[in-house]
Amino acid sequence: MRIEENRTTWNAPSSWSARGEEWSRAWGSSEDQWWGSLLPRLHAFLPAKRILELGPGHGRWTQYLKELCDELTLVDLAENCIETCRARFASDQNISYYVNDGMTLPDIADNSIDLAFSFDSLVHAEIDALASYARELVRVLKRDGVGFIHHSNMHNFRRRTALARRLPDRWRWPLTQRGFVVNVYAWRAETTSAELFARS
Repeated sequence: MRIEENRTTWNAPSSWSARGEEWSRAWGSSEDQWWGSLLPRLHAFLPAKRILELGPGHGRWTQYLKELCDELTLVDLAENCIETCRARFASDQNISYYVNDGMTLPDIADNSIDLAFSFDSLVHAEIDALASYARELVRVLKRDGVGFIHHSNMHNFRRRTALARRLPDRWRWPLTQRGFVVNVYAWRAETTSAELFARS
């Protein structure tokens, strides 16, 4: 998804029918996913003095990160997401909030972040946005800082994606549910792969 498409989609209240919990249902809940999958990968870097969360949405992971740092900075291209988080976490004094352009981090100082975190949001960012964020993270992370960035890998499946898109929807959806074709309903960025992100 391109930047303007992401901004429009995630600013729409209809995109947040369950405040993001809908994307953790396979785990049972976001709490189960946090404790069972994310924290085991992050625990060596926590707590951290300053955490940056890119694309917090409605705060599904923010609710955990805010307890594990002195300062948490939320950055999102969707104004709706930032305003929702500002209201949801109004009593937390260690959080700052910024709306950005979906590619850069102008409000974040050089060499200031211990942990940059993004999960389930930058999977929708195409490689141009991710490459820009990678350059920005080099700038804002401390020398021993860590980036934990969840991104799409759909570029490696472009032939299978093209095949899935050629199928009529009445066949594509049942075959997707059974795992026979690539899930093009998940809105994963199709120009991004692990190799391309690593090279950026």
